[in-house]
Amino acid sequence: MDWHQREGTAPADEHSERTAEARLEHSVLLRFDAFLARRSPAFIIILGLLLLALFGLIDAVTGTFDVAPLYLVTIGLVTFSRGRWMGALMALLATFTRGAAEVSRGVADVHNMVTYWSGLTRLYVFMAVVLMIGPCAMCSDGSASSRRRSRRRTPTWRR
Repeated sequence: MDWHQREGTAPADEHSERTAEARLEHSVLLRFDAFLARRSPAFIIILGLLLLALFGLIDAVTGTFDVAPLYLVTIGLVTFSRGRWMGALMALLATFTRGAAEVSRGVADVHNMVTYWSGLTRLYVFMAVVLMIGPCAMCSDGSASSRRRSRRRTPTWRR
């Protein structure tokens, strides 16, 4: 094996020898999906809850620094690995966590209606992420978790 083959920078004529499957196994998304497939559902949910608590604490401490993308990472992780329903639950918990952080900082007041409208709008954004990532998890190619999900959803007469 020469240097080009080891480094994955083969010249154009050798490049045709590599199959699409060989190139796909180096995909970060597929490796991430395989990593999540090896974990139990409880592990991913507990990891999501711990990340949510950590990001809520960071949100409460940092003040005006916006940590909303961190909440989206947690929601995306749980949605991608465990499906839309768990992602929706995580989005709801993230909405409550973000609202609690705002109330603890004094940015929002529990008795003010704007706080609830803001929370509802935040929930819409989080749910939009869930609805975009959910189908992507089911369409990931050929990995063990996607095959398991497709078998579970495919009627027996179509298998």
